[in-house]
Amino acid sequence: MPVPLPTSISESGNMVKYLVSTCERWSCKRCGASVINVDKASDPQEWEVATGALNFDDAKGLEGKLDRVQLWVADVKGDGGAVGWINKGRLKGMDRRWQSRGSDVVSDETVKELMTPQARVAGDDDERLPVQCRCQSVQLEIKRPDKNYNGGTGKFAACLDTCHSCRTVTGFEITCWTVVPKDCIIIAPNLDAFLEDRSKLGHYQSSSNTSRYFCVKCGAAVFYHRHGAQTLGVGTGLLESKIEGAVRVEAWLDWQKVSKELWGDESSWSPHLVWFQEDAVDAHFVSEVAEGMRLWEKERGG
Repeated sequence: MPVPLPTSISESGNMVKYLVSTCERWSCKRCGASVINVDKASDPQEWEVATGALNFDDAKGLEGKLDRVQLWVADVKGDGGAVGWINKGRLKGMDRRWQSRGSDVVSDETVKELMTPQARVAGDDDERLPVQCRCQSVQLEIKRPDKNYNGGTGKFAACLDTCHSCRTVTGFEITCWTVVPKDCIIIAPNLDAFLEDRSKLGHYQSSSNTSRYFCVKCGAAVFYHRHGAQTLGVGTGLLESKIEGAVRVEAWLDWQKVSKELWGDESSWSPHLVWFQEDAVDAHFVSEVAEGMRLWEKERGG
């Protein structure tokens, strides 16, 4: 929006500001949800609202109301990230740019090249994977599971989630989680102590048996935990791949339908590649992502 951010928002005391280059990122102090970005370099000054934080009386409130565009594809040049899933990997119907809105268009052919598996195996032999948020207040490591883990893949299961709870507690319509056993998470002095460290991790209980953890400084979504489960959902955006821009981190993650056994809680489990599509506030957008992911999996022989 090409108007100054209202002071009633910036001075409310309910949000935390984190500066990245010329962009102010504002998140909810209580639950960590990303809410607003303010571009200080634009003239006139612009601010953006996170679409996952929008609230509607109509459950499908975003359906057909947004002129969506994919920006900064250059940041996922290592493996294409989810670019080949969004809008089923097509340029038609959704603009797509290498960087900002004024940069070059990314063609469908280029997206196919980015998404095609190549010799991206750096990190396959590593025993530990760094995990950190933008401000690095949250830093830990994940150790590799047994080779027979997860159906013999030896990798952690990863999925996309569009449930109402994840959307409103992160500010994003689609969130990405990988399911990691607690005993594979390495941090000093120990995981339990880290989960209680409010100088680094904010805590929000989104339901009677679900806890969320986020960085209190930059707002990054760190953990999702179903009480009693021996696994944690870890935000995949925090995983540090050895390959620049390889954000799917396929040396460690298997993007798949997560089994009930791995998830550890049948009540919140979904059999689909994209979880809880029925909760989406833009069903068409989410269904196109799900179909793009299905086609990608099929092309890979999944």
